Formats: sequence, structure tokens, C-alpha cells
Amino acid sequence: MPADRADKQALSLAPTLLLALLAVLLLSSCSTLSDRNSFSGLYFNLGNRELESGNYAAAVKNYSESLFYAPDNRSAAYNKAVALTQSRKYAEAEELFRKLLAEDPENIYLLEAIAWNYFQAGLLEQALANYELLLSLYPAYDKARYDVVRIALSLEQYDFAQEQIDYLFLQSGMMSETLWYQAELLYLQDEPEAVDWYTAVLELEEDGKHGLAAERLKQIIGSLENADEIIVLGDKLLNSSVDIKGKIICSLAVRLLGIPDERGFDYLDKAVSLGCSIEDVTTRDLSQIQKDMRARFLAGFLSSIP
Repeated sequence: MPADRADKQALSLAPTLLLALLAVLLLSSCSTLSDRNSFSGLYFNLGNRELESGNYAAAVKNYSESLFYAPDNRSAAYNKAVALTQSRKYAEAEELFRKLLAEDPENIYLLEAIAWNYFQAGLLEQALANYELLLSLYPAYDKARYDVVRIALSLEQYDFAQEQIDYLFLQSGMMSETLWYQAELLYLQDEPEAVDWYTAVLELEEDGKHGLAAERLKQIIGSLENADEIIVLGDKLLNSSVDIKGKIICSLAVRLLGIPDERGFDYLDKAVSLGCSIEDVTTRDLSQIQKDMRARFLAGFLSSIP
């Protein structure tokens, strides 16, 4: 081999040899337990940053590096499993969660994570079974019970959902979320009492489900065909202490005008007095209101002509 060609080949290999040498030095320098834990902590923090940013593949990679330096780092293993779930690698996530659970069989967070992993995978029956297992050990864990209600509603297991809601009422009282799920249960069964429960959600000071309850009431109003039924609902809302009822009454007025029913104008006036603004009405609805108002004005004008 000519000398210059040999020199070029040696030069091209230099970076690879240098990286290999650095790797050896790195491993030897972190041979003590303290050093390995330091590197594990470094990659763990990098994984957390990627997990929070939604970069799940990068998070899994960093947690794997963390576990390479400290295989017993349970926090890294748990977070890696969470990142795997978010990456839709549900089987890998479950395997890791169950490995951790084998060392701590009644860990509430691991039991919840396994149920959540099933839920994310769309395996609702398995998710429900695992949430029930969790609640058999920790019956006061409301967060998991709400998840059970949500899954039961999705599976149309309405009687079971009602049992869980009743338990939540006894356990935690009139919480906004409990009222919301009671309303949802009745709504899904086409029960008119759902309106009362959505209104109750809005009457609570806490606002966890306010927006959802308001939107659901607007949907109910939009589905009603009978003007008298709409009026009953409107009067019920007017007599409530709901702080955002102006917007809902506005939707109710628009619905009445769309039937058409002239009483919608009275409710529109009431909605405006309660703070309803033009922004609360869609362009299509506003156009209909303006058209009806012009017709009303014209009819009044013509009736005044001798």
C-alpha cells in the first residue's frame, strides 16, 4: 500500500478510534457506584424533559440510558413505561409496569398505570377490571373511581356506573365532577332530569366542568323541537344562580326564533340583560335573528297603517 494512501486510511479511521477510546475512558471513569448514579441521574433528567415536551421516543431512549448505568432506578423504569404507553407501545409498557409491580404488588400508582395503559390501548374491559382491582385495595381513591365511571359509560354499563356515582356522592359529596357524570349518565339514557344535573354543575362555584355543562345544555336546547319545552328550560335557567346563564339563554332565544316562535325575542332581551353579547351568537344565528327582527318590525309597521 502506498504511504500516502495508508496515511489517508489511518486519518479516516482516527475519529472512530478516538470515539472508541473516549467510550472506554468514560466507562472506566464512572466505574464507581457514585459515578454511575450520576450518569443515571443525568439521563433520567433528560428523559423527563423529553417526556414533558411530548418527545416520547427520545424520552424512552434517555430512560434506557439511565437504566444502563443504574438498573435499579425504579423512577426511570416507571417513566420509561409511561413514555412507552404514550408511544403506543402498550405491550412493552405493560411488561415493564408488571415487572415493577412484582416487586411492590400493592403500589397504587403502578396499579393505576397498568389500568391506564389498557385504557389508552382501547382495551376497556381489561382497563375496567384493573381499576376495580385498584379500588378493592384503595376504595377512597376518587380519581380511579371517576375513571371507572367514564369507562362504564363508554361500555354502556349504566347500572354499574350509577353504583360508582352513588359511592362518590357518599364519599366526597356534591363535587362538580360527580354532578357532571350523574348528568352524563342521565343524558346518555335520554332522561330529561339530565338538565337539572347540568344546571347543578353550573351553580357550583368550582369551574372544573362548567364549560362542558354549558355546551351540553346548548346541545340539548338545539335538539328540542317543542317551543313550550324550550320555555320551561329557559325559565328553569333564569331562576337558577348560574353565572353564565346569559350565554345559554342566548342559545335558547336563537332556538325559539328558529322554530319560529316570537317568544324568542323576549328571551333574547333577557339574554342581553344577563351579559350575552354578539360574540355569543354564531354568524348564521345572528343572520337569522336580524332577518326575524326586520320581519317583526315590518309587521308592526304595516299593522299601524290605518
